[in-house]
Amino acid sequence: MKVTVRQTFSLLLAAVTLCACSRSSLEHNNGVVISAEFSADSGSESYLESEVSDLPLWIFNASDGKLFDYTRWEDPRELASNIFNMPGGKYTVVLGACISSPLSAEGMESPSEISFILDGVREAQSYSACGDFSIDNPTRLMEVRMEMQSFLSEFAVQIEGAPDGLKLDIEAVNSSAAFYPARKADNGSFGVQSESLKPTTIPTIGLSAASPRSQSFFLMPTALGRQWSFWRLVMTTPEGKMLESYIEAPVMKSGEKYLMSLGYNDIQSFMHLSSCPIEDWTQGWVYEGVITDPESE
Repeated sequence: MKVTVRQTFSLLLAAVTLCACSRSSLEHNNGVVISAEFSADSGSESYLESEVSDLPLWIFNASDGKLFDYTRWEDPRELASNIFNMPGGKYTVVLGACISSPLSAEGMESPSEISFILDGVREAQSYSACGDFSIDNPTRLMEVRMEMQSFLSEFAVQIEGAPDGLKLDIEAVNSSAAFYPARKADNGSFGVQSESLKPTTIPTIGLSAASPRSQSFFLMPTALGRQWSFWRLVMTTPEGKMLESYIEAPVMKSGEKYLMSLGYNDIQSFMHLSSCPIEDWTQGWVYEGVITDPESE
């Protein structure tokens, strides 16, 4: 059975309750239950239906920074139904979700060294969480709830007036090389991208007059410390003519959604795009004119 974000809401409570009751019947009602919780803050219904799987879990001893345990789980229900037997003390836990090829995890020396590396783009979102907890009484059962946050940037492109057979090759020039789930951002929240660059090549996109908008791609956000995101766009017309354009746009942040909206006849060799909100959870990038909400058409 595949578990989606929507299903996770109802499954977690049931799994934790079943876990506690089963363990109690064996007179061993003690240990730690770790559950992954997802919010619907993205505002997108498709987000709620995305499959959740491949959950790597790191548990570190906070007193000496050493790795206490590393496990990997198929889905949130399987994780929440497990009881970890741990001695009293302070711990740091790092949890990922949807961490599978072409996304991988590296580093186990300490929480701050854990990184997620993306080779290209994903077709769905990925998530992470980090938190600290203390076990004061190891003879009791306690639950640690991990509030999962999406960390990839969701990107799509729309070409108004696109002719049938138009092809686009797009490269995000200054996307980040890695994401560190246990490092703190300036606002104090866990999760920050690296300053190092790793350009991301998006698979060739085919557009038409009837379908001027691409599917969504999930990629690393803009590298930390950059003021703009930079893009290289190569447009190939149905006649085989190529136009190369370098685009400067607002930075892409972790977990947010972006739409690059361009007019076919407006594309130039260099373009600076400004932001224009089109939905509560989507930032549009436009060259000139007013962007319309494609979802309303």
